[in-house]
Amino acid sequence: MQISAETVFRLQQGDVATRRDFWNSGFEPVLAICSRVLGQGPTAVDVTTDLLNDFMFHYVENLSNPHGAWSYIKLMAIRRSVRERQRLLNGERFDELRVSPPENAGANAEPPILMTSLEKCMETLTPKAQSALRLKYRNGLSNEQIGDMLGGTKQYIGRLMQKSLTLIRECLQRKAVAQ
Repeated sequence: MQISAETVFRLQQGDVATRRDFWNSGFEPVLAICSRVLGQGPTAVDVTTDLLNDFMFHYVENLSNPHGAWSYIKLMAIRRSVRERQRLLNGERFDELRVSPPENAGANAEPPILMTSLEKCMETLTPKAQSALRLKYRNGLSNEQIGDMLGGTKQYIGRLMQKSLTLIRECLQRKAVAQ
């Protein structure tokens, strides 16, 4: 895959159509790189989604050599995938590492149990729904921005979010009753 200097310039300007095209053309090649390290599955999809999102909304702004964009993305895909693989081998969970417990949480607080339950409920969703939720709640994107990235209108993404959150809520309630 080649990324032209014009594409990099448009990404730096925040052009929505260019972001959508970049996402659509870049997702599969980056997913292939992540999948070689992590294997096929939702973890590779998560790393790919986070990487492309971070690149488009943060890193592209500081890119001084537009001709090196694809090499930079490949390197970041490998590094993040290897780091995620190490986390998995160590038994750490991706989402748990990004959430710090409240400062006033005492020794009796149980965020790991909640995170484990939430993680298991997230696994029941489709990869697209998981990506949409992560983009919304981890990265703070609007439904329209998510629709541009994942494909779909803001109304479709809104319905996907509503359905996904309902499924997660029901799953968490079932787990709470079971305990």
